[in-house]
Amino acid sequence: MEDLPDDRGKGDDDDGGDDVDDEGGRFYGDGLDEDYAELLSLVDAAEDIKIEKLDQQGVRRMLLKLEDCITKNQIMRIKHPNDPAKFGDSEADLDEAIKHLLALSQAPHHYPEMIKLNTLPSLLSLLGHENTDIAIDVVELLNELLDEELVTEENEAAVRTFVEALLSEQAPEMLVHNLKRLDETNSADRQGVFYTLGVFENIASVDAEFAEAIVSKTELLDWLLMRVRQRESDSNRNYASELLSILVQERR
Repeated sequence: MEDLPDDRGKGDDDDGGDDVDDEGGRFYGDGLDEDYAELLSLVDAAEDIKIEKLDQQGVRRMLLKLEDCITKNQIMRIKHPNDPAKFGDSEADLDEAIKHLLALSQAPHHYPEMIKLNTLPSLLSLLGHENTDIAIDVVELLNELLDEELVTEENEAAVRTFVEALLSEQAPEMLVHNLKRLDETNSADRQGVFYTLGVFENIASVDAEFAEAIVSKTELLDWLLMRVRQRESDSNRNYASELLSILVQERR
């Protein structure tokens, strides 16, 4: 995989989405009102999640916490669509819940839990979230979970099953759709592009048939050609060129 772009921080350029004050990046808010106290109680049991505890029960709690955070955020955005201060806290909680799942990359044998609990549709739906930071969180997570170094003899079956589930849920199409809305003049979005290319490279590395599925079901090749034709050379352009070469070779 290519090295990470040099500018890895978020938000040093244009805000590019659901902006918030500087103390919380693009996340902030005044908290949830008392009407949703009952909803909050649903996630109380998951508040003390220990990221390092990666047994089956711990993983399930993390996944259920994510589902609850998604629901809370949806409710708050529907109730207060024009007031980020009202839904900001729920968005920050969602951001944190997604980042907790990065720990799963240490235990690929637990990937099937995401399929059993039907977490993937909910997770992938966030690729269309109004706040691109949330979508980028998901892309970063997928990139880590699919790191080619994880595809060992011990974990190969779990990773392959995970990729098959992603393809079944139309993840490649969703990733390309999100890719097209990212603005690389913004450092966070630029990093999101890098992560997205990494996801596709990792999927293609699992099996040539997955590379073929990416090419046949998405407009990724068109995007890569467009990106490579841009005159300015940077890490994402170089990565796009490398991925384009990989996908073309896999089709032969």
